[in-house]
Amino acid sequence: MAPQFSLSDIWFFGISVVALALVPTAFATRAWIFPAWFAGIGVYLLVAPAALHPAWNVWVWLLLSQGPWIALVPDLLSRGRAARSLDAVPLRSLLAFSLLHLLGARHVFSALSGDLPPDFALEIASGETLTAFGAGILWLFCRPEKLWFRLLAMFWNAQALTGSLVWSWALLRAHTGLPVVGVPSPDLHAYFGGWPGGLEAFFWIPLAVCLHAAVFYKLLRPDPDAPIACSSGEIIP
Repeated sequence: MAPQFSLSDIWFFGISVVALALVPTAFATRAWIFPAWFAGIGVYLLVAPAALHPAWNVWVWLLLSQGPWIALVPDLLSRGRAARSLDAVPLRSLLAFSLLHLLGARHVFSALSGDLPPDFALEIASGETLTAFGAGILWLFCRPEKLWFRLLAMFWNAQALTGSLVWSWALLRAHTGLPVVGVPSPDLHAYFGGWPGGLEAFFWIPLAVCLHAAVFYKLLRPDPDAPIACSSGEIIP
């Protein structure tokens, strides 16, 4: 059966296209990894057999939803390969990429169509929209050499990172097969474990966590003497 698209799905794929287009340009030829990753998750959700589908397999869910940021954070702390690549990425590009949080606004439609509980959906939509709005303001007034900007950016980024982690953890706990710490929610789990909700749970949410970890790295670099790239061609000493 061909996938059916609702207003929520149309919003999701529209913002996904915009967000993928905002992949920081400093990634250059490696930028193709993001759409390839997105497409791979999408194909997996459509064709994976039931025995391996994330909606039934807690280990696949853990790998896809938590694996990316768990792998990235130690690299940032040790200033490994990914961290060194981030040194060339303009901070302003990462702020623009943070507009991906507009994806969460789609859950207004999810609530209206009865796919998600209204309280849960509106909490996500409002929080994600405010995060995207904050990213836009910081992008407009990108001044990383100013203390006020760095303090505001760290406050915003802490809120955004915490929100993404809490959301990811809530979806993980809803898994019907997670022992001990789980609070099973079959309806919520089914919505974010299938098509296209799984793209949000397994691509955009872990990518958001990685993004905000990267922003913290840019704001609190291990090497305080290294320059901060604010925008293409502009280096702040």
